[in-house]
Amino acid sequence: MGPSAGSRAMRVLVGAILVIAAGCTPAARVPATAPPAPADLEPWPHVWEQVALPALAPEAQLHAVAAGNAGFVAVGAASTGPGFDGIVWWSPDGISWTDAGRDLSLEEVDITDVAFGRAGWVVVGQRRVADRRWEMVTLVSADGTTWREPNAAGARLQDTAPAWIESDGETYLVGAAIEGGATSIVLRSPDGTGWLAEQPQPSLRPLRGRDRWLGLARGAAGTSDDAREWRMSPLERSPDGLIAEAAIDGAEGRDGLLVLAQLVSGPCGGGGSCPAAVWGWRSADGADWRILPDADWPFDGGPVVIGPSEDGRIVAAWNQRLYASWDGWHWAPLVPDDAPAPVPGQAADLAATDDTIVVVGLGGDGPGSPWIATASARE
Repeated sequence: MGPSAGSRAMRVLVGAILVIAAGCTPAARVPATAPPAPADLEPWPHVWEQVALPALAPEAQLHAVAAGNAGFVAVGAASTGPGFDGIVWWSPDGISWTDAGRDLSLEEVDITDVAFGRAGWVVVGQRRVADRRWEMVTLVSADGTTWREPNAAGARLQDTAPAWIESDGETYLVGAAIEGGATSIVLRSPDGTGWLAEQPQPSLRPLRGRDRWLGLARGAAGTSDDAREWRMSPLERSPDGLIAEAAIDGAEGRDGLLVLAQLVSGPCGGGGSCPAAVWGWRSADGADWRILPDADWPFDGGPVVIGPSEDGRIVAAWNQRLYASWDGWHWAPLVPDDAPAPVPGQAADLAATDDTIVVVGLGGDGPGSPWIATASARE
């Protein structure tokens, strides 16, 4: 199994693809009844700025970021030719960043994701141990500054390539590929020091919700109390009868749940490609998923990165802008639309507290130009 260099950036909202058989114009969304607008829906006044980063190795990429009780941790990897060296950065405020992995043995390690739970931050990745042989790597930190690699049984799994990690605050779940990528498994741990494999659930992707799990699957979404027993419902079909495909991304807000998918219209006449469009499905209870209409929907093209904030909003980074919603339907900008965008390229992941949002991404020049931008609430 080879490294997954751009794993997080490529995973976020690239799945759940709806393919139009012909033509370049997406069909109109099905009308739906809007919920009442939240009384406290209002723009957050935020300062949106790009921040300075620690020294980078060539071909560096940032894959993910997570917020915790001691700040933020961003992770990624830098290409060294045949392999990757892991990157772990920590910040107390999203502004000042230090290289927290400098004392770790991260040579030949491709770090893919990070999550925060009761044991603190847990980072997952894969280390090259031989030609075309990899083992799972886990790093654990309570404060973001001091890290250790557990050596307990089940901490280093051979021929296991983790793609993502999630935590509901009590349990950590990892999705990984085994058998050279032929099989996907879910691993569970209470503290990140040892992992137990669970019965595979094909194409199901758990995400952290508010007091429950949000589950995403092919053409369906739902909820679970323990990420074992799921209550899944189909996503409403498009006007053309198409369904959501592959993996998708979502988040739960105070007043509703949201699932987003990138609509790729397929090849156009003359060999060109149509612009991508973002579709969303919203549910008030996790059981009835409706396609959102165009009205008041700010994401009319290109990839979107979303995530929950500590106060119950769903935060979205799209087109170098930031938005927030309580219910997944009504959206407000976090910064003025006419304010200069501080970021040079596409977002890969975001993490949000009640007053700070950290977005990581990659510049338009490709590998070697990662960036971090922070939006802080004004007093």
